[in-house]
This record gives sequence, structure tokens and C-alpha cells, in this order.
Amino acid sequence: LSSQHQNIQSSSRYLPHHNKPTSSHEPPAADSFRRPRPAPTMTKRHRLYLLLTLVALLVLLIFSTNFYFIRWLAVDQEHPVPEQVHSRSLANDSDALMKVVGRTASIQQLVETHVVRLKTVFKNRNPRNDPVKRGLVRSFGAKGYNISTVWKIASGWPSGNEIFPQKDEKIGKVIRALQEAQILRARNTPRGTQLKLVFDLAGKQSVLFKPSWYGRDARLEGPVYSGK
Repeated sequence: LSSQHQNIQSSSRYLPHHNKPTSSHEPPAADSFRRPRPAPTMTKRHRLYLLLTLVALLVLLIFSTNFYFIRWLAVDQEHPVPEQVHSRSLANDSDALMKVVGRTASIQQLVETHVVRLKTVFKNRNPRNDPVKRGLVRSFGAKGYNISTVWKIASGWPSGNEIFPQKDEKIGKVIRALQEAQILRARNTPRGTQLKLVFDLAGKQSVLFKPSWYGRDARLEGPVYSGK
């Protein structure tokens, strides 16, 4: 036995040396406990401060913009910019006016020259038209009327080929009634493209009124557009 024990000891000298196993209770390294830090989050108080700051900047921007424009308008009213009229534009307008006048004069000369060359039948007045014209002028004179019957007279005039008879002199009464009758109601009519008004007059009569665009003494030049 003693010899075997010596052999085992001598053989154990030549066995490789192994590190001692670590105990299961030994704490791990500190690097294994390091975790990434969470990103800083915005709290409710920070959000409220940011919102109040944005609102204050917006109010300041609106106030400064309004103040600037009000100040600009006040300065503009105190010191209006004088209207500049270029001499070149005035010269062009005068040249255009002279051209129109010259063209009108030339057209008038052509008409007068052509009238002289007309036949005699076109120069003589028809004697049959004189009585009609005199009666028409006489019928347009203002006369007294009865509001209860004047509209019935006018409603019986229109026929297939005339609005009122040539020999009826009661048109003066209708004209005077149109001038003096009380307007009870006025409304717009959708008929046509131009402005027209419908007046309800006393005596249960409705009339169509079309306002004039220009005065009677106005001179119109250039092409006519939509009846204007």
C-alpha cells in the first residue's frame, strides 16, 4: 500500500494544473449591470411652457403687423401720393381724339355728298305723313285723367300691328298718369340681361321701367356693347 501511495503522488505531479472553478455565489462583473439611459422625456409642465411661448409669439406678431399697417395707412392719408400724368399719354390721347374728329368729319362729308346725289323722290315729303305727325304730337300733350279708367284705356290699345291707335288722343292721359301715379311697390325682374324694374302703381297697374345708362345730352363714341 505504501508503494502504491507513493506512485499515485509521483503521478499527480505530472498532471496538468487546472484553474479553480468559480463559485456560483461570486458576483458577476459590473459591466453586465450597465443599461442604456432612457431619453429625457418632456413633462407636462415643459409642454405648457412651450405652448404659452408660442401663443405669446403669435400674439406679438399679429399686434406688430396690425400696428405697422395702421401706421402705414395713416401716413398714406396724411401725405397722399400726387397723381402723375405723363405728357406722353396726354399727347397720345389728343392725337387719338383728333383722329376720331377727323374721321367723323370725313364721314359727315361723305353723307352730305351722297344726300345731294339722291333722287327727287327721296327729297320730297309725303303729305300723308303730316296729319299723322300733327295728331301724334297733339295726343302727347298732358291732359287730365281718371285713375280708375285710364289703365283700362291703355290695356285695350295693343293689337296685331300697333301698340296704340294713331287717331286716339288719350295717350296724353296715360303719359300723365305714368308721371303722377303713386308707386306702391318696386321689384326687380329677372327677364333679360339688363336692369329692369317693375313698378306697381295706384289703380292696380304694373309698369316696366328700364333706367337709362346715359344722359340725353351724352355723346357716345365707339362700338355699342349689350345695348350700352
